[in-house]
Amino acid sequence: MSKVTDLAQTIGLEATESTVFSSLLAGGRQNVARLTRACGEPRSTVIDTLARLQKRGLVRPVPIGKHTEWKVTNAITLAEKFLRVAELLQAPADTGTQEKHLHLQLSRESEFTIFVGWRNMIAIYKREMIAHANQRLLAMQSASSIKTALEKAGSDDFIPVNDAIREHKVIIEAVIGEGMLKWYTEQDPNWVKSLEGRTIAYRVVEDELLDFTAELLIFNNLFLLVNWQEEVLILIKNQQMLNMMKKLHTLMYETGHQFDQNEYLRKVLENRK
Repeated sequence: MSKVTDLAQTIGLEATESTVFSSLLAGGRQNVARLTRACGEPRSTVIDTLARLQKRGLVRPVPIGKHTEWKVTNAITLAEKFLRVAELLQAPADTGTQEKHLHLQLSRESEFTIFVGWRNMIAIYKREMIAHANQRLLAMQSASSIKTALEKAGSDDFIPVNDAIREHKVIIEAVIGEGMLKWYTEQDPNWVKSLEGRTIAYRVVEDELLDFTAELLIFNNLFLLVNWQEEVLILIKNQQMLNMMKKLHTLMYETGHQFDQNEYLRKVLENRK
């Protein structure tokens, strides 16, 4: 199977979309008449398909004098990035020492951006804490998720994230699993100490409700879907999905019981002395 066909399948294009997109990717910039001949589709079908591909940020029009031609958006880079995403997401999690590292955005206007590799993910965590200073962060996090994150990166790499939360006065409203409480007592004291002094309102729920290695971080204008096991973070700005996630967090938050994390952490550190 060709790289072009692989790419079209990775993006999830319909048959006509795949034909038009593949023709542009393989043949370069073309006008509608040439695309119509190359694809064997009616002119109206090609025009409608180009409009759909443009909306997805995959192609763009290029004015040439009095007529218009079409090209794939950053064709070479786009192809390489999509194929790299497919390879990484299909690869086993334990791929040895080869580090996953990738950032993919379909276009500048895209509402979805994928980050692969734990270094990228930590950088995004810190960046968004700084960008949302003095704002609320709604979070859902299981003990399994944070455990996996620390296994991937190490506790020292997360201390700057906790420092950014505290320094930029991010207000956290989080839902955590019961297993997190015991897990805190087993961690590196320096990392536990970095959690102190943050403005937080925690609710604890049964572990069965957060039985996964993914986590959710919701800001006022975007949210992060995170899977530390696969080292994938998706930053989403789509308003409908954002509203849905906020409502989901509210349901989970109202299910849990209150928990004073700062007081609990102080006791944990005292008992470790």
